[in-house]
Amino acid sequence: MPIQGGDSWTLMWIRGWWNETDPADKELIYNGYEHLANHAGWKTNKTTGGMYHTGLPGTFNFITTSFFPMIERQFWHPDSGLEQRSDNVLVYMEQFGELIDTDGDGTKDSYRYAMENDYYRDAATANLLAGMVFPNDGSSNDVIRDLFQANPPFFEQHAQEPRISHAEFPAVMVPLARYDASAQALNFQLVAGDKAMQEDVVELANCQGLDTITLNGEAFSDYVADAAGKVQLKIPAPTNTPQVWQVTFSPSRAVQI
Repeated sequence: MPIQGGDSWTLMWIRGWWNETDPADKELIYNGYEHLANHAGWKTNKTTGGMYHTGLPGTFNFITTSFFPMIERQFWHPDSGLEQRSDNVLVYMEQFGELIDTDGDGTKDSYRYAMENDYYRDAATANLLAGMVFPNDGSSNDVIRDLFQANPPFFEQHAQEPRISHAEFPAVMVPLARYDASAQALNFQLVAGDKAMQEDVVELANCQGLDTITLNGEAFSDYVADAAGKVQLKIPAPTNTPQVWQVTFSPSRAVQI
């Protein structure tokens, strides 16, 4: 079974439209993931120690490797008995990371993964970013399926959840932001970008029922909150060491969809 190019693209997206009413249908596409995860085409890069996939045609090696983190998040689970490869894929990909100036202002404030003479660099970057968004612990299996097939739609399910509504990018960057509904907590991190910070505010939305805010585990009180759920945090200047923020909410908080 070939797994380069189109087949790896299909594995990344197929759960968005595949009819899984019959368990055999779901098992069929899981077998495709299992084949890719165990395929002999996986190699260890001697320079980085990371992993990449090789196959036919060889011109698809880079793009196929980039699909894998998002594929793994949809199919791997703790009982699968399969080796997780995503972390090693990202180690491999970092050698191709480069800062670029996308808006012509002379500042390289964008980032991509670009292998020399490979024309899939933008698609590969998008694939890798999609995989980085979700945890790789088996809790993300249904993210693509829910995005396309959920009722109510995915965006309606989460539209009223607490979120970051504004940060001064690219002076302030947000490497992680996730609302944990079970814990009723918005967790996010802030790091310095490559421009000087002009603002000292990060804005949050949908924060009705706000209970506590902590920065690096310590209580944080330099903020303003209004009745509409908007919060303005007066943040200390970020550095390359992530600021770890947590915003918690009272148990009585209700989200209306």
